[in-house]
Amino acid sequence: MKTNGLTPSFTRVSVSFDCFVLGDSRQQQSDYPYGAYLSTRYAILVPLLALFLGDLFIGFYSPVVMVSVYGSFALVGLIGMWLRKRKSPGNVVAAALGSSLLFFLITNFAVWAAGAYARDPSGLVQSYVMGLPFLKNTLLGDLFYTVSFFGGYEVAKKIVNSDRLALVREKS
Repeated sequence: MKTNGLTPSFTRVSVSFDCFVLGDSRQQQSDYPYGAYLSTRYAILVPLLALFLGDLFIGFYSPVVMVSVYGSFALVGLIGMWLRKRKSPGNVVAAALGSSLLFFLITNFAVWAAGAYARDPSGLVQSYVMGLPFLKNTLLGDLFYTVSFFGGYEVAKKIVNSDRLALVREKS
């Protein structure tokens, strides 16, 4: 399924939530002057504000669904906070996949509750079935961007902390 030439849900707002929230708890906040990693105070607020600004341009939608989307992203932020002190490749991937599944379950339930499908068990099932193509692409997008963001950060951190770079810094 394609939408305007783009694959639906192959974006990673939730991984960026994890990136904002995760940070490196061993560093001082001042080590990140451009906000690549935010303090806990702003970790959920800034991404929700970004989501809201996007909605200002794209348009608002059903209040029930909108609350479920924003609430889901806030919960993803909490998953990121949990992940902060439990970083491992397995936990990062599990958090990304769990975030995708959480978002899928909550938002498709809200679409059903808002009346897009019959308000009976078969309508709820239909809501989830119709969301499966989006879930597939969300999972693929989460995995791609999780590896890119978190893997890229860890590679960059190793390069910055490498002995060769330390020698270059000492000579400067």
